[in-house]
Amino acid sequence: MEGRLQLSPNASGVHQLVDPAAARSADLQQLGDWPTLNTDIDPLVVATFHNPPYTIVDPQDSQNVTGYLADLMSVLSEEIGFSIQYDINNTVGDFGVQRPDGTFSGLVGRLVDKKAHVGLAAMSWRRERQSVVDFVGKVPVAVEEINFYVPGRPQASMDEMESLLTPLDKNVWICLGRWGGGGAENVWQLCILIN
Repeated sequence: MEGRLQLSPNASGVHQLVDPAAARSADLQQLGDWPTLNTDIDPLVVATFHNPPYTIVDPQDSQNVTGYLADLMSVLSEEIGFSIQYDINNTVGDFGVQRPDGTFSGLVGRLVDKKAHVGLAAMSWRRERQSVVDFVGKVPVAVEEINFYVPGRPQASMDEMESLLTPLDKNVWICLGRWGGGGAENVWQLCILIN
């Protein structure tokens, strides 16, 4: 069992995904259940759709799915020892939305309706989805940066001499120049007039 993730039946016959590193200790760490899957004869049904670069479905062969997530699924398949059957009859981009009647569309709907064991997509977590499916959140497979942009101010063009003055506003420079030539009362008078 060393070095490979495995499906192992427990006392009730439910298959558990176990971590062999944890098997060295007194008890196994259960990572999840697949109660309706006999990995010796049943393939793992994986619902997905064409969503590059995560899943890329070959239009000529529906069982030829590549991409980041499909490659990860292939590694798991080889390590654990199960076969994959891809279910690609899904609307592209329909990850799963809760309908007014409480049912779900898309990949989440396929999982809830037990038509698939795994939904394979770069899907965002949403509270209503979390209430009916489990997200694999331990290992991020993609990180997305979201930025907000606002209009910028126009860039002023200035020669080299003007660029020396940019650390302070022109009113401050005028005040400093006046202060250097007279008393403090004159500086305050000048600054009040400018502002």
